[in-house]
Amino acid sequence: VTTVVPPCPVPTNVRHNGITTTTINLAWDAMNGAISYLIEYRKRGETNFTQRTAFVSSIFLDGLSPGTDYEIQVRSICPPNQESDPSPLLTLTTDLTICLTPTGLTANTITTNSAVIQWASVDGVIDYLLEYRLSTQVPFQNQVVTGTSFTLTGLVAGATYDYRIQARCI
Repeated sequence: VTTVVPPCPVPTNVRHNGITTTTINLAWDAMNGAISYLIEYRKRGETNFTQRTAFVSSIFLDGLSPGTDYEIQVRSICPPNQESDPSPLLTLTTDLTICLTPTGLTANTITTNSAVIQWASVDGVIDYLLEYRLSTQVPFQNQVVTGTSFTLTGLVAGATYDYRIQARCI
């Protein structure tokens, strides 16, 4: 009697839970049958992947270069040493060097579906990274802004939002 080994499932919902100048906190949905995961990443444009192994559905990639695009994919490893196809390639960019934190962060001109987010300028800034989300959701949505205000649109009436700002310098 020959038994058929079911295919090892491809990891889904690969995402980041935070990015800094030199790190990416990567996560994905846990796959039934997987005993570990193979994470492959490279700078965009390079041919070879760097590989890391995780035994849970997240990993902290460190030692990365600031302001660099990384291509990332994840594979499930199932017994007996079976490897899944890779997840779709995900491109994430590490932050540029962080400078002083902007002050005076406020939400103004709030309507049923929009709000103007404003902050004080920071010397030496290239741009700002505005992050916002419904207070009940993860992760943050990102918006790169070159000025000191941005109008968030498409907001849910009556909902509470979290927002934060980061200046990015050379």
